[in-house]
Amino acid sequence: MINNQLIGPYIFDEGKLTGDIYLHFIRNELTLLLEDVPLKTRRRIIFQHDGAPPHCTKHVREYLNQEFPKRWIGRDGPHVWPARSQDLTPLDFYLWGHMKSLLYNKKINTREEFIHQIKETANMIKKKPSVLRKATVSVLDRARKCIAADGSHFEYDL
Repeated sequence: MINNQLIGPYIFDEGKLTGDIYLHFIRNELTLLLEDVPLKTRRRIIFQHDGAPPHCTKHVREYLNQEFPKRWIGRDGPHVWPARSQDLTPLDFYLWGHMKSLLYNKKINTREEFIHQIKETANMIKKKPSVLRKATVSVLDRARKCIAADGSHFEYDL
């Protein structure tokens, strides 16, 4: 998510995500996914990912340092993001739950059907930029509440 835009989805092949596969994604596929984002916005992007082991390999960090100097958030990066901080990340506190609620009432029998439904659901969500913008803007309010709670759980206060 960038401002009021949902980027993707990108579906990885079946199997375990490794550092090499993730590096290929951010080096090649992410570039394609960001083509429709205005250049002015792309130059200001702060890239964020969680602390999953494939996101933290030496080669991934080196690439992020090169492409997003001092503009990426993640484990062992210039801006560390606290573990288990789903209430501060729009993908976690909004997008995944919303997508699940739309997908779980559908009968899906195959991986191909599931992928198709994920893409259809993402396209539906993309048509609601004001909702996406509200989710990204709310991060600042959530960060303030987190600080006021001394880093403790605060989502009940939203």
